Amino acid sequence: GRKTSSGERYNMNALSAAHKTLPIPSYARVTNMQNGKSVIVRVNDRGPFHGNRVIDVSKAAAQQLGFINQGSANVKVEQIIPGQTAAQTIISPNNKEFFVDLKSFGTQREAQAYLNQTAQNLPSDSKIMLEKRNYEYVVKMGPFSSQERAAEAGERARHLNLASAI
Repeated sequence: GRKTSSGERYNMNALSAAHKTLPIPSYARVTNMQNGKSVIVRVNDRGPFHGNRVIDVSKAAAQQLGFINQGSANVKVEQIIPGQTAAQTIISPNNKEFFVDLKSFGTQREAQAYLNQTAQNLPSDSKIMLEKRNYEYVVKMGPFSSQERAAEAGERARHLNLASAI
C-alpha cells in the first residue's frame, strides 16, 4: 500500500514492476526464460530492491510468470514503446552476467549476416554473438558485469542504430 515512484499506491495484485532505468510510467514485457511465459507489466517504481536483480515484479506478475514459489527467475525484459516493435533491453541468464540483445531473426543466415555487419561498426573490445532461442536467432552483445554497464552499452548501440528502442 505504500506509494510508488509514480505516486500511485503499490498493489501486489496489479501487473506492475520496479526497474532502475525504464521510464516511469512505461510498459515492459517480462518473459520467464525457463518456461517461456510472458506478461506485460506497468513500470511504476524504481528498483529492484534485492540483490543484483534486473527487475522486481508484483506478486500477480510473478504468479503469471510461474515463479511465485521460487521468488526469482531468469527473465527477459523488453521495453514496449507505442508504435514501435518491442526491443529487448537486458537479459540476465544467471544473475551474474548481463547481455544486450541487439536484434532477433527468423533464420540463422539473416542473423549471421547482421552479426558480421554489426561487428564492423562496434568498438574492437565489444563482444557480440549469436544465440538460438526457441524459434529465433538473437544477436547479442556482452557479457557485462552489471546491469548499468549493459544499459550503457545498449544505449550506445541504439545511437549507432544497431538496436531498436532499448
